[in-house]
Amino acid sequence: MLTFRGISSAAVLLLASMIPVMTTGAQAEGALKVARPIKKAHGPAQPPRPLPDCSFTESEEATRHMQRVRQPADMTEVVLISCPLDDTRYPDQSYLLDIRYGSGEVLQKLVVQSPLSTEMFSASLLDATGDGYLDLIVSTDIAGGGPYVEFDLYVYDPEAKSFRRDPSFAGTSAPALARTKGCVVTEFRGGPGAYVATRSCFDTQSNQWRSVESCSVVPDVGCRKQLTR
Repeated sequence: MLTFRGISSAAVLLLASMIPVMTTGAQAEGALKVARPIKKAHGPAQPPRPLPDCSFTESEEATRHMQRVRQPADMTEVVLISCPLDDTRYPDQSYLLDIRYGSGEVLQKLVVQSPLSTEMFSASLLDATGDGYLDLIVSTDIAGGGPYVEFDLYVYDPEAKSFRRDPSFAGTSAPALARTKGCVVTEFRGGPGAYVATRSCFDTQSNQWRSVESCSVVPDVGCRKQLTR
Protein backbone atom coordinates (compact mmCIF):
# COMPACT_ATOMS: atom_id res chain seq x y z
CA MET A 1 0.00 0.00 0.00
CA LEU A 2 1.30 3.48 -0.89
CA THR A 3 2.05 5.86 1.97
CA PHE A 4 2.72 9.59 2.17
CA ARG A 5 5.11 10.30 4.98
CA GLY A 6 3.57 7.56 7.06
CA ILE A 7 -0.03 8.07 5.98
CA SER A 8 -1.64 5.41 3.84
CA SER A 9 -3.42 6.24 0.57
CA ALA A 10 -6.70 4.99 2.02
CA ALA A 11 -6.41 7.48 4.87
CA VAL A 12 -5.72 10.31 2.40
CA LEU A 13 -8.90 9.48 0.44
CA LEU A 14 -10.92 9.40 3.64
CA LEU A 15 -9.63 12.81 4.73
CA ALA A 16 -10.33 14.29 1.28
CA SER A 17 -13.96 13.19 1.39
CA MET A 18 -14.40 15.01 4.71
CA ILE A 19 -13.15 18.41 3.36
CA PRO A 20 -16.09 20.66 2.19
CA VAL A 21 -16.10 21.60 -1.49
CA MET A 22 -15.39 25.31 -2.01
CA THR A 23 -17.68 27.14 -4.49
CA THR A 24 -17.42 30.51 -6.14
CA GLY A 25 -19.76 33.36 -5.15
CA ALA A 26 -21.80 32.98 -8.36
CA GLN A 27 -22.20 29.25 -7.78
CA ALA A 28 -23.27 29.80 -4.19
CA GLU A 29 -25.77 32.48 -5.19
CA GLY A 30 -27.20 30.20 -7.87
CA ALA A 31 -27.61 27.43 -5.33
CA LEU A 32 -29.41 29.80 -2.98
CA LYS A 33 -31.74 30.93 -5.76
CA VAL A 34 -32.76 27.36 -6.49
CA ALA A 35 -33.34 26.58 -2.86
CA ARG A 36 -35.25 29.82 -2.10
CA PRO A 37 -39.04 29.23 -1.95
CA ILE A 38 -41.25 31.09 -4.43
CA LYS A 39 -43.26 33.84 -2.80
CA LYS A 40 -46.95 33.91 -3.63
CA ALA A 41 -48.96 37.11 -4.00
CA HIS A 42 -51.03 37.90 -0.94
CA GLY A 43 -54.75 38.47 -1.65
CA PRO A 44 -56.61 38.86 -4.97
CA ALA A 45 -55.50 41.25 -7.73
CA GLN A 46 -56.77 44.78 -7.29
CA PRO A 47 -59.54 45.73 -9.77
CA PRO A 48 -58.98 48.78 -11.99
CA ARG A 49 -60.02 52.07 -10.46
CA PRO A 50 -63.47 53.03 -11.81
CA LEU A 51 -64.10 56.24 -13.71
CA PRO A 52 -65.39 59.15 -11.67
CA ASP A 53 -68.79 60.79 -12.07
CA CYS A 54 -69.33 64.17 -13.67
CA SER A 55 -69.83 66.41 -10.64
CA PHE A 56 -70.16 70.17 -10.79
CA THR A 57 -70.38 73.20 -8.54
CA GLU A 58 -72.14 76.49 -9.14
CA SER A 59 -68.97 78.08 -10.53
CA GLU A 60 -68.46 75.23 -12.98
CA GLU A 61 -71.89 75.47 -14.56
CA ALA A 62 -70.38 76.81 -17.81
CA THR A 63 -68.50 73.53 -18.35
CA ARG A 64 -71.56 71.40 -17.86
CA HIS A 65 -73.32 69.71 -20.75
CA MET A 66 -76.46 67.76 -19.91
CA GLN A 67 -79.17 66.26 -22.09
CA ARG A 68 -82.31 64.39 -21.11
CA VAL A 69 -84.12 62.53 -23.86
CA ARG A 70 -86.47 59.57 -24.16
CA GLN A 71 -85.53 56.56 -26.23
CA PRO A 72 -88.04 56.09 -29.08
CA ALA A 73 -88.03 52.28 -28.78
CA ASP A 74 -89.42 52.09 -25.24
CA MET A 75 -89.63 55.74 -24.05
CA THR A 76 -86.95 55.07 -21.45
CA GLU A 77 -85.37 58.31 -20.24
CA VAL A 78 -81.63 58.56 -20.90
CA VAL A 79 -79.39 61.27 -19.44
CA LEU A 80 -76.06 62.33 -20.96
CA ILE A 81 -73.59 64.43 -18.98
CA SER A 82 -70.20 65.39 -20.40
CA CYS A 83 -67.38 67.08 -18.52
CA PRO A 84 -63.59 67.57 -18.71
CA LEU A 85 -61.76 64.58 -17.24
CA ASP A 86 -58.99 65.21 -14.74
CA ASP A 87 -57.44 61.77 -14.41
CA THR A 88 -53.73 60.93 -14.76
CA ARG A 89 -54.61 57.61 -16.41
CA TYR A 90 -55.81 59.43 -19.51
CA PRO A 91 -54.20 62.00 -21.84
CA ASP A 92 -54.77 65.70 -21.38
CA GLN A 93 -57.80 67.22 -23.11
CA SER A 94 -59.97 64.19 -22.41
CA TYR A 95 -63.70 64.33 -21.75
CA LEU A 96 -65.87 61.97 -19.74
CA LEU A 97 -69.27 61.02 -21.16
CA ASP A 98 -71.46 59.84 -18.29
CA ILE A 99 -74.57 58.14 -19.75
CA ARG A 100 -77.29 57.04 -17.37
CA TYR A 101 -80.91 56.03 -17.25
CA GLY A 102 -83.37 58.48 -15.76
CA SER A 103 -83.30 56.44 -12.54
CA GLY A 104 -79.59 57.25 -12.11
CA GLU A 105 -78.33 53.77 -13.04
CA VAL A 106 -75.16 53.99 -15.17
CA LEU A 107 -75.64 52.83 -18.76
CA GLN A 108 -72.04 53.45 -19.88
CA LYS A 109 -69.11 55.75 -19.32
CA LEU A 110 -66.88 56.71 -22.23
CA VAL A 111 -63.64 58.68 -22.40
CA VAL A 112 -62.97 60.65 -25.59
CA GLN A 113 -59.94 62.77 -26.42
CA SER A 114 -60.58 66.14 -28.04
CA PRO A 115 -58.56 69.36 -28.25
CA LEU A 116 -61.77 71.38 -28.28
CA SER A 117 -62.42 73.79 -25.44
CA THR A 118 -65.33 73.17 -23.09
CA GLU A 119 -67.26 75.87 -24.94
CA MET A 120 -66.83 74.13 -28.32
CA PHE A 121 -67.00 70.49 -27.23
CA SER A 122 -70.39 68.86 -27.67
CA ALA A 123 -72.01 65.48 -27.26
CA SER A 124 -75.61 64.62 -27.99
CA LEU A 125 -77.97 61.65 -28.10
CA LEU A 126 -80.16 61.06 -31.15
CA ASP A 127 -81.49 58.10 -33.10
CA ALA A 128 -79.19 58.33 -36.13
CA THR A 129 -79.72 54.77 -37.41
CA GLY A 130 -83.52 54.84 -37.06
CA ASP A 131 -83.72 51.62 -35.02
CA GLY A 132 -85.46 53.28 -32.09
CA TYR A 133 -82.36 53.43 -29.89
CA LEU A 134 -80.37 56.56 -29.12
CA ASP A 135 -76.92 56.86 -30.65
CA LEU A 136 -74.15 59.22 -29.56
CA ILE A 137 -72.56 61.97 -31.65
CA VAL A 138 -69.40 63.61 -30.26
CA SER A 139 -67.29 66.50 -31.58
CA THR A 140 -63.65 65.45 -31.82
CA ASP A 141 -61.46 67.98 -33.62
CA ILE A 142 -61.17 71.14 -35.72
CA ALA A 143 -59.94 70.42 -39.23
CA GLY A 144 -58.06 72.96 -41.30
CA GLY A 145 -58.08 76.68 -40.74
CA GLY A 146 -61.75 77.34 -40.17
CA PRO A 147 -64.75 76.50 -38.02
CA TYR A 148 -64.94 72.98 -39.40
CA VAL A 149 -65.64 70.66 -36.47
CA GLU A 150 -65.37 66.93 -37.05
CA PHE A 151 -67.62 64.42 -35.31
CA ASP A 152 -67.59 60.76 -34.31
CA LEU A 153 -70.65 58.55 -34.15
CA TYR A 154 -71.14 55.87 -31.49
CA VAL A 155 -73.91 53.46 -32.50
CA TYR A 156 -75.89 51.85 -29.70
CA ASP A 157 -75.97 48.05 -29.59
CA PRO A 158 -79.18 47.01 -27.77
CA GLU A 159 -77.94 43.44 -27.20
CA ALA A 160 -74.65 44.48 -25.61
CA LYS A 161 -76.27 47.59 -24.07
CA SER A 162 -73.28 49.69 -25.02
CA PHE A 163 -72.11 52.23 -27.60
CA ARG A 164 -69.50 51.35 -30.23
CA ARG A 165 -67.62 53.80 -32.41
CA ASP A 166 -68.52 53.74 -36.12
CA PRO A 167 -65.26 54.40 -38.05
CA SER A 168 -67.11 55.10 -41.31
CA PHE A 169 -68.53 58.28 -39.76
CA ALA A 170 -65.12 59.83 -38.96
CA GLY A 171 -64.14 63.08 -40.65
CA THR A 172 -67.70 64.34 -41.15
CA SER A 173 -69.08 67.64 -39.97
CA ALA A 174 -72.39 69.29 -39.07
CA PRO A 175 -74.42 66.08 -38.69
CA ALA A 176 -78.19 66.52 -38.78
CA LEU A 177 -81.09 64.12 -39.00
CA ALA A 178 -82.91 63.95 -42.31
CA ARG A 179 -86.68 63.72 -42.34
CA THR A 180 -86.32 60.19 -43.65
CA LYS A 181 -85.97 57.78 -40.73
CA GLY A 182 -82.48 56.36 -40.38
CA CYS A 183 -80.86 58.99 -42.62
CA VAL A 184 -78.30 61.62 -41.66
CA VAL A 185 -76.95 64.62 -43.56
CA THR A 186 -73.27 65.42 -43.06
CA GLU A 187 -70.76 67.79 -44.62
CA PHE A 188 -67.25 67.16 -45.84
CA ARG A 189 -64.74 69.78 -46.88
CA GLY A 190 -63.05 68.81 -50.12
CA GLY A 191 -60.85 71.92 -50.28
CA PRO A 192 -60.71 75.67 -49.47
CA GLY A 193 -64.30 76.89 -49.52
CA ALA A 194 -65.53 73.65 -51.10
CA TYR A 195 -68.06 71.81 -48.97
CA VAL A 196 -69.97 68.72 -50.04
CA ALA A 197 -73.13 67.64 -48.25
CA THR A 198 -74.18 64.01 -48.30
CA ARG A 199 -77.35 62.27 -47.23
CA SER A 200 -76.56 58.76 -45.97
CA CYS A 201 -78.98 56.14 -44.75
CA PHE A 202 -78.24 53.27 -42.39
CA ASP A 203 -78.82 49.76 -43.74
CA THR A 204 -79.96 47.63 -40.82
CA GLN A 205 -79.21 44.41 -42.70
CA SER A 206 -75.50 45.10 -43.28
CA ASN A 207 -75.10 47.63 -40.42
CA GLN A 208 -73.44 49.99 -42.89
CA TRP A 209 -74.12 53.54 -44.05
CA ARG A 210 -75.15 53.93 -47.69
CA SER A 211 -74.66 57.22 -49.51
CA VAL A 212 -77.92 58.24 -51.19
CA GLU A 213 -77.34 61.74 -52.55
CA SER A 214 -74.68 64.45 -52.53
CA CYS A 215 -74.42 68.06 -53.65
CA SER A 216 -72.08 71.03 -53.35
CA VAL A 217 -72.90 73.35 -50.49
CA VAL A 218 -71.06 76.31 -52.06
CA PRO A 219 -72.39 78.07 -54.06
CA ASP A 220 -75.64 76.04 -53.93
CA VAL A 221 -77.09 77.36 -50.67
CA GLY A 222 -80.22 75.25 -51.07
CA CYS A 223 -78.28 72.01 -51.26
CA ARG A 224 -78.39 71.13 -47.57
CA LYS A 225 -82.08 71.94 -47.24
CA GLN A 226 -82.77 69.66 -50.19
CA LEU A 227 -80.92 66.75 -48.59
CA THR A 228 -82.65 67.00 -45.21
CA ARG A 229 -85.99 66.11 -46.73
